[in-house]
Amino acid sequence: MNGWTLLLLAIVLEVIGSTGLKASQGFSKLLPSLLVVLGYAGAFYFLSLALKTIPLNMAYAVWSGAGHRPDCAFGLAGAQGAAERPNCPGHCADHRGGGDFESGLEGAWVG
Repeated sequence: MNGWTLLLLAIVLEVIGSTGLKASQGFSKLLPSLLVVLGYAGAFYFLSLALKTIPLNMAYAVWSGAGHRPDCAFGLAGAQGAAERPNCPGHCADHRGGGDFESGLEGAWVG
């Protein structure tokens, strides 16, 4: 599997782990807690494999930018979505100066 596919898989698993974090209610609920642990463990495993072929700065920029928006969208879709709406524009929408994904990629290329 190529590095970009592994990175995509890592991002998907990180989003799954993050989604289960709130539902685990402080790791007091078994199934969401398992989702968190397995999601993050898998995410970091596949990230480590992706880093064999993708430079760390590029992988981190893609990871942080691509993972942020789905996390926000799933948070809005959840039970506490209304409380999180004021925070969403900063995470889900691109701003005139460029969102975190674009800024992260610029930093990856420059740094």
